[in-house]
Amino acid sequence: MAVGVIALSQVRTGWVAGIVMVLMGAAFLASVSSINTNLQVAAPPKIRGRIMSLFVLAFMGMMPIGSLAFGALGEVTGVSTAVLVGGIVMLALGMTLVARPGLLCDRGDEECAPAVSSR
Repeated sequence: MAVGVIALSQVRTGWVAGIVMVLMGAAFLASVSSINTNLQVAAPPKIRGRIMSLFVLAFMGMMPIGSLAFGALGEVTGVSTAVLVGGIVMLALGMTLVARPGLLCDRGDEECAPAVSSR
């Protein structure tokens, strides 16, 4: 996704932008459905609804805040630069989580830590 956003920031032709957005849309749908499935499988049945509501709040509820921030950045620097910055932020976060997957674990989570450290 991050590479697609960075590529989209550099595209100047409508049909190329369309191709990039179709590929990004497919990647987005695949990742969101995977995250959704993993959350529902991992969540205990008693609190599954609460977990999913927090996921939707964090995932969709934060979108307006990001839109406000990057909209303001776009006003100052231009749309292409704002999209590029967004892609770079996504790439940096993704690379950080790949390099340090333990950041996704609770500090006291004994099940997560061995799986992460066995890489």
